[in-house]
Amino acid sequence: MRTLRELGHDAPDSDVPLPGNVNPVDRFQRAAYFGALPPRPADEQQAVAAVLAVTRNASVPFGAPYRSGRFATYNTEYRTVCDLAGRRYFLTSSNWPPARTCCGRNWTASTRPPARPS
Repeated sequence: MRTLRELGHDAPDSDVPLPGNVNPVDRFQRAAYFGALPPRPADEQQAVAAVLAVTRNASVPFGAPYRSGRFATYNTEYRTVCDLAGRRYFLTSSNWPPARTCCGRNWTASTRPPARPS
């Protein structure tokens, strides 16, 4: 397998062609490419949004018909982000778009981020 550097995915720009299949190699290359693009986040919300944007781009679309053949795979049902410092866990589902947030030791789910623990 060629390295990301050989393919030009280590320095993203508009001239680098991206693979578009759902096989794991193509998905990894897209994640590596788009993972290098987001600017440094100003806050937790921007950080979570950036990580979820990259994971959505590398996800297999809901209802994708790739269940047989050489690259058999199922659609990505969940995407998660974990803020280890803030002890918060974010979950999105392909069939329920709003992000769910779990916080601290209680891990109670809500559709809006709860107040940060002090």
